[in-house]
Amino acid sequence: LEYMLMRPIERSIFDDTKAWLEANPEEKFLVILDEAHLYRGAGGAEVGLLIRRLTDRLGVSSDRIQAICATASFKSSTYAREFGAQLSGCPADTFEPVTGMLKKGSVAHAGTQADAVALASVDVTALQQVETPEGQADLIVGFLGYRSVMASGGVDQDLYAALEAFGPLQLLVNETMGAAKPLASLPGMIFPGVDSDLAGKAFSNLLALGSRARAVDDTGLLPCRVHSFFRGFPGLWACMDPKCTVVSAEEKNSYCGKLYSQPIKQCKCGATCLEFYTCRHCGAPYARAYTDNVEEPTSLWPEPGANIELEDGEAGQLEVLDLLLQEPIDEGSAFPADYDVETGRLNGYDGDTRSRRVYLRPLDAKDLTDDDEGENGSRGQFIPCGICRNKAGGGKSSVQDHMTKGDQPFQALVARQIQIQPPGPTTDDNFAPLRGRKVLAFSDSRQVAARLAPNLQTYSMRDALRPLLIWGTRRLQQSLALAKRISLQDVYFATLLAARCLSVRLRPELKSGESFDAYAKMGSKIHGGGSVDEDVLGDLYEDYHDRKAPISMLDELVSVLEDRYIGLEALALGSLTVMPRKKAELLNKLPDLPGFATTESAKLLLVGFWLRCWRKKHIWFEGMDDDLWQRQVHGHSGKFKLVDKILQDKNTRAIFAQQWVPVLLDAFTE
Repeated sequence: LEYMLMRPIERSIFDDTKAWLEANPEEKFLVILDEAHLYRGAGGAEVGLLIRRLTDRLGVSSDRIQAICATASFKSSTYAREFGAQLSGCPADTFEPVTGMLKKGSVAHAGTQADAVALASVDVTALQQVETPEGQADLIVGFLGYRSVMASGGVDQDLYAALEAFGPLQLLVNETMGAAKPLASLPGMIFPGVDSDLAGKAFSNLLALGSRARAVDDTGLLPCRVHSFFRGFPGLWACMDPKCTVVSAEEKNSYCGKLYSQPIKQCKCGATCLEFYTCRHCGAPYARAYTDNVEEPTSLWPEPGANIELEDGEAGQLEVLDLLLQEPIDEGSAFPADYDVETGRLNGYDGDTRSRRVYLRPLDAKDLTDDDEGENGSRGQFIPCGICRNKAGGGKSSVQDHMTKGDQPFQALVARQIQIQPPGPTTDDNFAPLRGRKVLAFSDSRQVAARLAPNLQTYSMRDALRPLLIWGTRRLQQSLALAKRISLQDVYFATLLAARCLSVRLRPELKSGESFDAYAKMGSKIHGGGSVDEDVLGDLYEDYHDRKAPISMLDELVSVLEDRYIGLEALALGSLTVMPRKKAELLNKLPDLPGFATTESAKLLLVGFWLRCWRKKHIWFEGMDDDLWQRQVHGHSGKFKLVDKILQDKNTRAIFAQQWVPVLLDAFTE
């Protein structure tokens, strides 16, 4: 409307409307404002002025305007009249509040023990999974008999007849109609005096059956809306005393005492509490403290404070000081200090209070650079980690808090929301994937929505590929004919095998010239159910194991294998190792490393460690760019720093570099 009032091209619309109103003095101009309660403050004032400009453009007074303000958020009819008048410019006495009347059930009453037993006896899970009307009818016949309803063959209509005058359902509708109620409070309200477990199951079944009940004209019996709220962690706070008396014996550890999910300064055992941090790479435990003297810290605080203006200048925030809570592997990466768990002071133990050992980052560390201050961190932070010696992206500290943030928690919520949805009546096909389960997400920010949508797609694909890859690889490893032949190149085939055996739908993005026909062709020979005949498996392997995967799917498979945070090894689900048929050949080419790796098992452990030194994009699959792969392999010089660290002896390092690395690279690139 704002633009229409300004654009010359639409001038005729207002001119014709003005002429029509002048020619028809008994007619009124209709203005409808939906969700009127949203027009408040500055936004409401702008809309109010816009309506007044409209009436001026049409040359009519407020008595020629018929304003309708629709909202369900006002309780006071007097306030509603005043609000409508201010918004539209029409007199308050011309507004007539129209309110709804709640249609409550007349036979509502609390459920009895018998009601709860009858409801709980219905297998709702099976009812949602059985696809035939006959099978569904068999599952509710007992409850229909309890309600004296003769089965007609239409499950939805039979449930409507059984529940329409059912007292507990009417009570549920009456209690939740006027205002929202916490879900946990309703079972005891609907089935008072009934065992809590039985009441909970009966109430859950009542919701499921009531929401499915439909009259012949498709009228619903239980129009309900459930709001689920998720509160993310603001962080974790740890009692600094490992001997904390609040923690049970089975939960005790050598790093800290009780953990709290809300900010707290003192544990119930009397010890101080600091925010708990961990390294994203290795999980090493830290505590975040703040001090006024990083060079020689003594007094520590749990919060940084705030800038304060004083007469002699401004007092700034305290500086960050991270306390490593476990003994470092490398003595030079941290130095010890005694922490008084009651006073929070360093090296101030006087024998009368409790004390523990913590470790600080040395300010003269060789890896300390100017970049470690300012935007990348402060001098008191461990950059890199004092245990694994890794950093986060951009050279920042990998020691991070436990606040819920980012898009991945949202993906977990969406995935779980889909999992708990009951399936629809349709079959699982390309037009109704997940049997009709779906989630519709809204965002108040276009930027958030633009970032979240592709991220959810990526995370969802990885969450699907991860278990498929594991299941398919295990199935190949169980095959007597194929176990010794499979390699990393078979992960695409293993994923397709699992997807077809477990009836999981995959839709990777295809570029020009790419094909995903192996998925369809394998599906014609596998009938789901989680199994495949050994002979069929052998034929499928010969026909499809060397098929090229779509690039988009290869990228996700590499991420599943090598992501430093949610890859297979990071989640302790699997790791790369030597192919069984290549093991003996490889071990014969690797000389002994005196004092370090002289047995087959020790050599294989070192080979596994060497493999873990390789990061993402150092795995080559059929279809990848050969030139890119060669550049990655030849740039391997920085990949063995961790190996050098564990091989302390100079001669041992020389044997590894000169005799092991060429053999490993040949085997790796093969």
